[in-house]
Amino acid sequence: MKLTYVFGALILSPLFIACGSEVVLAPGELDTSERTEEDQELGNNVTASSITWSLTSVEEGSHTRGEYYISFKNWSTEQGVGFEFFLFFYDAAGNEVARTETAQFFTLARIEQRYLGGNFTLNSVKTVEAANRIKRMEVVLAP
Repeated sequence: MKLTYVFGALILSPLFIACGSEVVLAPGELDTSERTEEDQELGNNVTASSITWSLTSVEEGSHTRGEYYISFKNWSTEQGVGFEFFLFFYDAAGNEVARTETAQFFTLARIEQRYLGGNFTLNSVKTVEAANRIKRMEVVLAP
């Protein structure tokens, strides 16, 4: 019996090594795993941190939806700040895959930190295959 367990472990261990930390998906399955991003300096004394996001659904031929949570902090001791931002999405090679079409408006008092959670829609991402190419999100201030 012990030999069976050892033999089974030897057969299965390369599969676990090959998978690593990559999410293994069935064909046509959306990667809905939660992802985190590094802190981002946005300018105007504002930092985005504790950034998490995930894709939640794909309406084939129409759009992709997801959700995000971001902690914004205004480091200014002098004044509050109001700003608009977009979410940009990139593939593993750093190529832009999509961006939100509507800017989100947010305000912070001086030396204030607040979380913002919300949903996003990517109208240019119309298939599960295209959605699964998305690997990274970035917060970009509107011009």
